[in-house]
Amino acid sequence: MREHFPSEEPPSAQNLEISDNASLKNVQIGGIAGRDLYVNQIQGQSVSVTIYDRLLISDGLSSQYSYTSLWTVEELRYRKTLLNRVEDIWIKGVLEKSLYSQALSELGLKKEKSKVPFQVSGYQESTGESTRVFSKGTKIKDDFPNIGEGRTLLILGEPGSGKTTVLLKLLRSLIDQAKKDSHKLIPVVFNLSSWANKKRSIREWIIEELKEQYGISNSDLSKKWIKDQKLILLLDGLDEVQNPHRDAYVKALNQFTETHDITDIVVSCRIQEYRNLSEHLHLQSVIKIQPLTSEQIKKYLEQAGNNLAALATLLQQDNELQELASSPLILSIMSLTYQNYTLKELREIFLSKDFYSVLFNNYIEQMLKRRPIIAKRYAGICKQVVIFAFYLLVQPRKTYSHRYDTRLYRLGSLLLEEERYSRPQLINWLIWLAQQMSQKGQTIFFIEKMQPNFLKTKTQRLSYYFTVLLISGLLSSLSGLVHIPVQSIDNWKYALTTGLLEGFCVPLYYIWNFYWCKYWNKDNEEINLIEKLDWNLQERAKNLLKYVPISFLIGLIVAVPSAWLEIHGILNLYKEGIEKNIIGYQNSITLTMLILIYTCLVGIGLVFLYGLTSDSPTKEISNEIYPNQGIFITLQNTLFIGIIDWTITGVLSFLIGFYIQAHKMIPALTYGISYGFIAAVFFAICSSSGQTCIKHFALRLILYKKNLIPWNYAKFLDDASEMFFLRKVGIGYEFFHKEFQEYLANRPPI
Repeated sequence: MREHFPSEEPPSAQNLEISDNASLKNVQIGGIAGRDLYVNQIQGQSVSVTIYDRLLISDGLSSQYSYTSLWTVEELRYRKTLLNRVEDIWIKGVLEKSLYSQALSELGLKKEKSKVPFQVSGYQESTGESTRVFSKGTKIKDDFPNIGEGRTLLILGEPGSGKTTVLLKLLRSLIDQAKKDSHKLIPVVFNLSSWANKKRSIREWIIEELKEQYGISNSDLSKKWIKDQKLILLLDGLDEVQNPHRDAYVKALNQFTETHDITDIVVSCRIQEYRNLSEHLHLQSVIKIQPLTSEQIKKYLEQAGNNLAALATLLQQDNELQELASSPLILSIMSLTYQNYTLKELREIFLSKDFYSVLFNNYIEQMLKRRPIIAKRYAGICKQVVIFAFYLLVQPRKTYSHRYDTRLYRLGSLLLEEERYSRPQLINWLIWLAQQMSQKGQTIFFIEKMQPNFLKTKTQRLSYYFTVLLISGLLSSLSGLVHIPVQSIDNWKYALTTGLLEGFCVPLYYIWNFYWCKYWNKDNEEINLIEKLDWNLQERAKNLLKYVPISFLIGLIVAVPSAWLEIHGILNLYKEGIEKNIIGYQNSITLTMLILIYTCLVGIGLVFLYGLTSDSPTKEISNEIYPNQGIFITLQNTLFIGIIDWTITGVLSFLIGFYIQAHKMIPALTYGISYGFIAAVFFAICSSSGQTCIKHFALRLILYKKNLIPWNYAKFLDDASEMFFLRKVGIGYEFFHKEFQEYLANRPPI
């Protein structure tokens, strides 16, 4: 397809009748909503098109039309998906469920422009002509009409002033515009705290966040959108980037804006943290959110009627409290907490000098009174197995905006019993979560991304590693039981030998991988989801060498006892068949020779089978629609790997049984199935996805036993969201405000 330059007209329109098998190439076939549809190619049922936007250019003397590429069909599909997911997560999931939704009307905004055009060299108090105070009824979309046209904006405010609310109201307006007009760019929200954990370039970070947070796994498309500057970046919480990395992020973002000079960017940050930066953002405009006026506070409380009459009276009498209530966050919490209190009761409460601790503590108590704390626990091992099987085999069908609204979840609810959380348990679990998120600089918490560094004491970490080895060893040793129904003679000997050897070798593989990751792998996260299996055998073949030492060590460990038992007539494995059908001489293989043969067979098999089928690179498709789905997908992949390896090793074992040991067809098939299953269990448990599942389960088990989390963690976090302690962001969770998270993180456990 040739390019169209500003001086050119596109191909002339044509009226076409296309039959079922017609072929078409490079034809413009008409206009769509003011744009033109240019057919790249039609071949049978396959269609490739590009939509063009018509731009009117006038030089004062003459006018002409030029055509520029806007969206391809694939881009339009991804654009619609991304807009829906951004809206579900941030508008429906956060903005509409925030404490502000019923607490405040429009915020008063104070707009500041730097004296240096298109750059803020530093924060300065606005004076004279650089200041404009918006009127009370002004809407967000009216304040910033140029966002989406290459503008950049910094939103500043005190803690709890509503920076995120302003940003999300702007997002809602941009989404509405983008849905109505395909000319508009795509607004996306990113939480800046995630950048500090990755420390990548802004471009790479955006690509990864689009994949992890919004499920846009097509990295080539993400790169194209960034290059063509088709995204509006709304970056929330510069102050939430950990202090050592904050200046580095500002520098990286400034470099990004220099190379992407017409990309729309909106950043929110606390005022004091922004002032403390050594380098400031090069953005065009700055707005500062003003505190609520006494008139706004009075009007809001009057609308609540008698429920908040005492609070309204107290705020009018106490200027210091009124100043604290000028924060939308504090006013919202006070209005939720102190309903139907008397004036005397409120005065006694606020006698304490530690205002925020008293307020947040009373807020927690009030929310616990309003919403009974009911958890659900699994009732009985049999019911647990049933629910586990359903979660494993059935993928729920639902959208991002639904919460467990599936037949599967309703069925699971029937098999659960109710159990109430105690007040100390709930508060301590929230305190622990807040401490972990604050220490790691996280704003959004994902259950399936918990890591062993959540364990703080040496005893906890040792318990975790021991549990991982114990679970892997026990599961693998059970594979030896397959000998009991298939072996007609001395089945218990084969079962015991196989169970002991596999139960010892599997933990050995785990230990090897642990030290390999610790000393050679740059990825610090030990538990990585494997949601998509990558069957690029060329890439896997490059990593085969790292498995040679451990594979031949395990081969030697298996060979020594197996050869000794066979030489002494306790077991009958391969020696007789090799001597009879390959060498042709009986009793010609010594113990040393048999050990070497078995070591080579097992070692070579492990290197190639494990390296080519079980060592899957980390792949997160990020299309989860409910918490823990990534772990269940990883578990499904583990079973799939087991089936693949069962098939391969089963065929090899059948061939060995049929040709080397000279078994008849049925015994050879039984031999292949049984030994193939034993090998499949080994490969599945040792696979990358198998290790992820066992490590995640072991970590959850240790945290549960230490009473740091409940067993059904997703249900608890959902309950905490319904009590307005947390809020759900996609499949993740965050505290309703950073101030509340900081309060809990600094609060001692009960």
